[in-house]
Amino acid sequence: MSAETEHTLSAQEQAIESGKKVVHGTVTDRVLRLYEAIRDYGPPRVSMDRAVAFTESFKETENQPLVVRWAKAETRYAETAPVAIFSDELIVGRPNTWLGKWALSIPS
Repeated sequence: MSAETEHTLSAQEQAIESGKKVVHGTVTDRVLRLYEAIRDYGPPRVSMDRAVAFTESFKETENQPLVVRWAKAETRYAETAPVAIFSDELIVGRPNTWLGKWALSIPS
């Protein structure tokens, strides 16, 4: 960046620089507690529960039509997925047992 080019901060950069927790408007203490809990949990993790349920189901339904196999695999996952409810949540249910960032492993 040259000395002549002026750098303008985005709204998010301005919020970070000023120490604000949110970019626009305000949030409740409950939301800030959830936000901090998620950020403090550590690096993202991968949930393998869906991959395991699909693999087991596909092994059991080997000679059936593909659409039936997928339906049975989705059913197995819905029936066996762990569900955790954390304090301060108003909308509950997540496919893992930790509050931090996560991803699903989706077999293909």
